[in-house]
Amino acid sequence: MDCMLYKAAREGNVEFLKQFINNNHNSLLLHTNQENNIIHVAAKLGHESFIHEALQTSTFLASHKNSEGDTPLHVATRVGHIAVVKLLINDKRSRGMFRVDSIETPGTTV
Repeated sequence: MDCMLYKAAREGNVEFLKQFINNNHNSLLLHTNQENNIIHVAAKLGHESFIHEALQTSTFLASHKNSEGDTPLHVATRVGHIAVVKLLINDKRSRGMFRVDSIETPGTTV
């Protein structure tokens, strides 16, 4: 993965992502040594806006499994980023990739 794109995913830098997409669309397909893509990285850190923007171009990134078999949804769920979980489940472009009846946490239903 491009180191500047990785940094943008870690920081949630949506403006950099937009510029990167305009110049290097196919580079979004790259991943880290652990096979995490930019949505895995952003999901771990709760960068909802970054993920939303990335999904505008590459919805299939949401279903990509890393070396541990985790999708970005698994990553976001594990660290408790409920807003990211909701985004990944409810995004109309990626909705068909997941079958979820409900997710319940204390005081919250997704």
